[in-house]
Amino acid sequence: MGAHFKKELKAENLAIVDAWHVLRHGQIDNAPEYDVAYGDWKYQVEGPTPDGEPLAIVFCFKEIDRVL
Repeated sequence: MGAHFKKELKAENLAIVDAWHVLRHGQIDNAPEYDVAYGDWKYQVEGPTPDGEPLAIVFCFKEIDRVL
């Protein structure tokens, strides 16, 4: 988890378990978007938290074995 991700979780009053739930049970509905500034593809996973609140998480693959 990057610093930005942790900061956004805190700002939204969410816990890491909320994010893990969305990553495990959510889905990617839109095509990935290319980020010209960083040279990577960003994916958005959407789904409900364990409490049923909608949440979207954006992530990218930095290396073959590293996701941010």
